[in-house]
Amino acid sequence: MDANGLITTGSKIMSVYTSHTANAVSSDLAFLTRNAGTIAEKMRLTAAGNLGISTTSPSSKLSLSQSANSATNGLWIAGTDGDFRSLYMSDTSGTLSFQGGNTAGTYNTATLDVNGAWTNASDRAYKENIVDLSTKYGLSTILQTQPRFYTMKGSGNPQVGFIAQELKLLIPEVVDGQEGSYSLSYGNLVAVAFEGIKELNAKVENFIAQGIAQIKNLIVETLTANKVDTKELCVDGVCVTKDQFKKVFENSGTTSAAPSDGAASSGSASSSTDYPLPTTDFLSPIITIIGANPAEISIGSSYIDMGATVADNISNNLGYHTFVDGIAVSQVSLDTSISAVYTIDYVATDEAGNTATSTRSVIVSKTASESPIPEAVSETVSSSSDTNVSETVFAGQSSESDHATQ
Repeated sequence: MDANGLITTGSKIMSVYTSHTANAVSSDLAFLTRNAGTIAEKMRLTAAGNLGISTTSPSSKLSLSQSANSATNGLWIAGTDGDFRSLYMSDTSGTLSFQGGNTAGTYNTATLDVNGAWTNASDRAYKENIVDLSTKYGLSTILQTQPRFYTMKGSGNPQVGFIAQELKLLIPEVVDGQEGSYSLSYGNLVAVAFEGIKELNAKVENFIAQGIAQIKNLIVETLTANKVDTKELCVDGVCVTKDQFKKVFENSGTTSAAPSDGAASSGSASSSTDYPLPTTDFLSPIITIIGANPAEISIGSSYIDMGATVADNISNNLGYHTFVDGIAVSQVSLDTSISAVYTIDYVATDEAGNTATSTRSVIVSKTASESPIPEAVSETVSSSSDTNVSETVFAGQSSESDHATQ
């Protein structure tokens, strides 16, 4: 009965026959409600057991036909505190939206589009306290993670991924839930991976830049030319002045003499005179120490000397003599039971009598990394060819010249 005392149908449930075939009668159950004076069907349960909301022909066990593409026209699931998620079709292109949030009004929407691509809620309007990720995570974080292979309990299906408890110690923001039912937001790990790639790229670019700089230095240091004018000629630390170079020509027995300063040849333009190369070898061998120098070892550790290599401009297959603290030895053997600093000299002499010496320091200490490196002192010594050689020796040690004649 309505407000005017008239008997009016409000809502009703009725049977709707869909087939009247003899001995095969079928019917649906329709649910009708009245709204603003009009009674209409709102839900139907078919004979096949399909339940339809806002449709009289549901195509599945539960069918929902929206009257508008909005959150209030979809499937609404709410928690006891009012927080909700609405599942609905948000446009006519087949995009399924998941809108919701909490009672504070911080709503957001994720979508699954017609192509099957999932998108997270990521608009700036949803976010605050935005900072650069490099302040929290980067390449070092990625290197600490432990990607795993595993099988799922029950199904035994093989999987790859992470263990939530392990990742929670490194990147807790991607782990949700509680012990025994943790879940991971794998999509959010992409941001950390991107930050790691950026950091790695910066390292690679810096490495390339340093390599290019070294190549440029090498190109500058390596010179090929038909004529070089210089006040001093230096080869691997051995330098020869003009007067010394003249003396080499004189000692070599050549008949031609180098021109005096200011001398010029006849003709309108000045020219240089080609002189035969001297046969006298005045360059000392080059000794390259193999391994660390200085070498640092802990007390009680064994020491194996790596030795050195010798190269010479004239003589081939040169050997060298070894001296430990000034004493010639055939094999290097050091007492590592006490703290000490040993000096190992490698001395080589070529067929012309030019001698070179290179020195290695071996530091024995309680902890190798704690041992101080002896103070380096620059000192100039002479090789047997009377040309100056600039070398670095350590304070408290003898210079290479002390062993050059041994």
